[in-house]
Amino acid sequence: MVPFQRAIADAGRRAALGFGAVLLLTVGLAFLTAAGFIALAALRDPLFAALVIGLAYMGLGLIFMALAGRRPPAPPQPGPEELAERAARRDATLRAAMAEAGLHVPPKGESPPLIEAFLFGLTMAMRLRR
Repeated sequence: MVPFQRAIADAGRRAALGFGAVLLLTVGLAFLTAAGFIALAALRDPLFAALVIGLAYMGLGLIFMALAGRRPPAPPQPGPEELAERAARRDATLRAAMAEAGLHVPPKGESPPLIEAFLFGLTMAMRLRR
């Protein structure tokens, strides 16, 4: 089996098992709710039992809504030194790839002719719009 097909099959299996688990948990919760209602109704009266169970579900629902509304903390932003290091690595990688492909590598600080042509066209278009 191709790795891509295996990944799809694994995802389908996990989804089916997850759906079955949620279904069984829902049925179990329904029976536990009924058992709790019967136990609370035996202690006091059915109105008290319904009130306690309703408030418990409302509280859990509000907690889950609060958790769902939370945003994960933003990843830390790289500092100027790290950004400069990344740019230098990217530049070195690009220059090595261009040299390996047999293309003309412009000296450091100069732009390739294609970029210069693009910037020239962009500047002319902006001037014509004025």
